[in-house]
Amino acid sequence: MQDTKGGRVSSGGYIYQLFQRQNGTSVMVNRGWLPKADMEAHRDAAPSPASSKVETIVGLLVQGEEEKTFSPPNEPEKRHFFWLNQPQLAHAMGATEYVPVLVDQVAPDDDTERPAGEPCRKAKQNYLEFYMTPWKHATYAGIWFTLAILGTGMVVTRFRPAVTRRVKPVHR
Repeated sequence: MQDTKGGRVSSGGYIYQLFQRQNGTSVMVNRGWLPKADMEAHRDAAPSPASSKVETIVGLLVQGEEEKTFSPPNEPEKRHFFWLNQPQLAHAMGATEYVPVLVDQVAPDDDTERPAGEPCRKAKQNYLEFYMTPWKHATYAGIWFTLAILGTGMVVTRFRPAVTRRVKPVHR
């Protein structure tokens, strides 16, 4: 399957990691997206022991998501999160006292190629992109309004009672 920009579309998931700050509070960091094969390898790998090295992370503060009507339920015991419930994710990671802040780690500014198995991150400029341009939105709105009007006309035509005309016989 191809997306609209010509690239390949594949399933996968985001990698979240819990960090302890120097003041003792926690931060959940979205490390990036991995394709399904790499995600399964990451999930099956033994967890790395907590290190005490200091790591600097450049990222943006983000909020969790609200469950939508047709969203499947999260399965924290399987580590499957279909929508980002920040308190639930924090509890699954072991931080139960409070909900840590959530940070999306951004891609480095250099154009170096991403090593295999490393998560794919968004660049800073991608956070300001809008995926729906006003022109495309107006086109979609026009299509849907046209379909609604045509559909209404078809229903009215189909279920309108038939008009019967009485023809008077002509006497000669």
